[in-house]
Amino acid sequence: MKKLLFTLVLLILAAYALLYAVPQHLMQRETAAAAPTFALLTPAPEPQPPVKNGIDALWLLPYRTENDAERARIMREHGAAVMRGETPRELADILLPQPQNNELTCGRNGIECLAAVRAKPQAYRAATEKYAALAANVAQLAAYDTFAQRGWPNDTDNLAELRLPAFQHLLHAPAAAAATEWTNGQHTAAFARLCRSIRTGRALLNGRPGLIYPMIGNALIRKNTELAAAMLAEQPEQATRLPQECDGMFAPLTPAEQSICPAMRDEFHSAANLYRTLARSPYQTAQSLTANLAADNGQADSQWLAGIVPIPTMNAGHTAARTAYAYAPACLPQAAAQLARDQAVSLPPPPPDGFTAKWACLADAQGCILSSTSVPDYTAYARRLQDTSMQQRAFQAALELYRLPKTQRRAALEKTLAAHATPARRLTWDEATRTLTFPHYTQTGNNNTPAPIPLRLE
Repeated sequence: MKKLLFTLVLLILAAYALLYAVPQHLMQRETAAAAPTFALLTPAPEPQPPVKNGIDALWLLPYRTENDAERARIMREHGAAVMRGETPRELADILLPQPQNNELTCGRNGIECLAAVRAKPQAYRAATEKYAALAANVAQLAAYDTFAQRGWPNDTDNLAELRLPAFQHLLHAPAAAAATEWTNGQHTAAFARLCRSIRTGRALLNGRPGLIYPMIGNALIRKNTELAAAMLAEQPEQATRLPQECDGMFAPLTPAEQSICPAMRDEFHSAANLYRTLARSPYQTAQSLTANLAADNGQADSQWLAGIVPIPTMNAGHTAARTAYAYAPACLPQAAAQLARDQAVSLPPPPPDGFTAKWACLADAQGCILSSTSVPDYTAYARRLQDTSMQQRAFQAALELYRLPKTQRRAALEKTLAAHATPARRLTWDEATRTLTFPHYTQTGNNNTPAPIPLRLE
């Protein structure tokens, strides 16, 4: 009897060690090993003066406001409602007319935008007049250095659940207004408007939180550069008459501007917030993960996880340690070196789960599922910025050629293109389409691919 009891005790202790003590130790060891990565991913604090933060003006784009002091007061009193997409009763009188039915949409690129405006000049003229106050609000955003959400970083917000400002106004209103001004012969005003929009886009590159702000900034730079290129192809002589607002705006993005490291720090911080929230309700989280795996998970590398789904264990710190690999590479010196050389940014795949890692997952079953099935690949986002910078180089080459007498442009073509190339990519003249092209790092054929730069040599 005593021998049986002793054996039972040994079995219980062995089971405890195998199913709890050892997994706990392994989990804690993995979490501790990630400490340098956690330090690399610490988000920057909220920007303070003298940095000019235009986040209030960005949220209040749909409203008629006078100055920063008024906008700060409105956001203090009504910011929560505004950020939920609501119009407080107290603000109804200052709400501006909002574009309907794509009134200010004018095509996917600069050439299409000018063609659309010329096809319906009266409609676009009427629309730009109707929404002139909104366009003015967009134009004044060029006065700010960044657009950073107040109260961030914090330990609660999940970026996936946050509402966004009216970014569509930034993308459509300036382009339609500039194209209308251009077709009406207001060439200087058109370029000034485009360059203010690019200035806003460059400020958004360090906006926050998360990736959406720099990606909107990237889209603004690309879209307005394409429209500027289409205008210059029609009137190359304007290359020597660019307004002051354009100074430095068409310069290629610096490696710092191209880096998604600040955004990755915010995204990782948001993910860690989510893990802490989920860890507080392990049974509910287990049910949700079970449903998700049953619906869409047939991946061989995560099938082993299905067996531990019912285990209601989640450790937020360990989950963060397992996901940090997806965010940290953008902040390493290797990424900066790739950007400096214009090599396609390459972020590594997730490390394979070895035996000890799987054993540790007994103490963090739900976290292991999340880290294996729900962490996105951020490589494409990094490469979008690289392609936009290359597009800026192509525009600079066109600008330099336009500043030569037309009889000298073709002779200077190859030398000029070589001067604006990078160590990794060349600019190419396409005689058939009369455009400057370059190899793309992003997938071609989608809205995230820069259009070629039209070039008029004669």
